[in-house]
Amino acid sequence: MPESNEEELVDDELKKAAVRVYVTCVPDPMVDNDDFWDNVRLALLGLVPLSCAELAGASEGRLRQVADESADLIAHKADVFQYQKAGQKSTGVLSALAAAIALGARQDGGITHLGIHACLEPHEGCRGS
Repeated sequence: MPESNEEELVDDELKKAAVRVYVTCVPDPMVDNDDFWDNVRLALLGLVPLSCAELAGASEGRLRQVADESADLIAHKADVFQYQKAGQKSTGVLSALAAAIALGARQDGGITHLGIHACLEPHEGCRGS
């Protein structure tokens, strides 16, 4: 329970800034039958909500920048990510995938990709509705 008006204002602002994110596993033959991609899916289940929260309230310009940077990184380093050798420097692709899916989650109906479904708003046919 807030002790002062200032704390009540902070609580109200936090509630307004809260992001509702729904992320769940969905059947995907490519992911379901491949240990690497199944592990990526599990990582994305945790990273996508964090990316959604990070992008909450971002300007259209910032969202476009994140989309462009994510697409560029995925296009140029996904092969290294998938076939990375022990001790090799991180590619950043997993974070870029999470950001890209977080951007897709903002669209009507969300996004279903790499064995997960992510959305910010309830919609028809969604398990999170």
